[in-house]
Amino acid sequence: MDNFLYCFDSNYNKQGFCSIISLLNNSQSTKDIYIIHQDPDSFNKFSKIIIEHKNLNNLNIYKFNEENISFPNLENKHVSEATYYRLFMNKYLPKDIDYIFYIDADAFLIKNYEEKLKNEKLKLKRSKHIVSALTSKRDNHHLRLNLKHPKYLNAGIMLINYKKWLETKASESLLKILHKPNIELEFWDQDVLNIYFNGEYEELDTSLNYNVYGDQQRSEEVLKTIKKQAIIVHYSGKHKPWSPKGIFSIESNFYTEIYRTLFNEKYHIVNVWSYNTLKVILKNLLNLNIFKLEYPLSYLSISLKSILKKN
Repeated sequence: MDNFLYCFDSNYNKQGFCSIISLLNNSQSTKDIYIIHQDPDSFNKFSKIIIEHKNLNNLNIYKFNEENISFPNLENKHVSEATYYRLFMNKYLPKDIDYIFYIDADAFLIKNYEEKLKNEKLKLKRSKHIVSALTSKRDNHHLRLNLKHPKYLNAGIMLINYKKWLETKASESLLKILHKPNIELEFWDQDVLNIYFNGEYEELDTSLNYNVYGDQQRSEEVLKTIKKQAIIVHYSGKHKPWSPKGIFSIESNFYTEIYRTLFNEKYHIVNVWSYNTLKVILKNLLNLNIFKLEYPLSYLSISLKSILKKN
């Protein structure tokens, strides 16, 4: 049985729901899904739909209830404390799990993954490592953290040998790093994981964590490349496909297709800063980019509604 872990809060309920459904839709056998959530009750209406899916074996949702913990570098950021929840997985998940596949709620499956995941499990089992992850290619974060190995893992998607995780008391060690005084975590728990593993991890196949950054122009060639190379599309950049700006990237199509199917709405727009949203709308009106969208009037309407709702 394949096991999957998600950690998110109510702000990511729709994205988490879309990701889980994309996972189940691209499965040929039943799966166990675990969620550590800030407010499980807010996810109830989505849970009811997930439970009815033919490819679900069990859905287990845990309320994160650790108290008096300070989570660094969250003020005015696009992430919430839920990004740290996976560090506490040993307090929630069953102890008899062999492997668990962690997926961020901003990652979505676009084709069947099971054979590839099976091969990755075998590779990890034969190695000395606890996790498989993709090495970040964009920046030299290992220098910032003074790591011995010139590798920095992207923690958005990880295959975890959970038995080894428990045996080595990985969570306990990670929390000690988290609570170290004067530690500067630019990329939150991902930095904590990199400090702990220090380059000692198995390399995950790129197709299982195909990073897109929301900065590609509207080109059919880009879409073809992603469709050919990716199994899981991970929106790891700041311009998400539900942001007023991110929608204009051709990469947003993968999320938008899933969202339209599940919610019967043309676009999902989450507005954070009203002034910036207006700037994005006006800019794309003036340069006529808005008319490159499939539904420009819907984009305008939903964007303006998001501003009014925010205010």
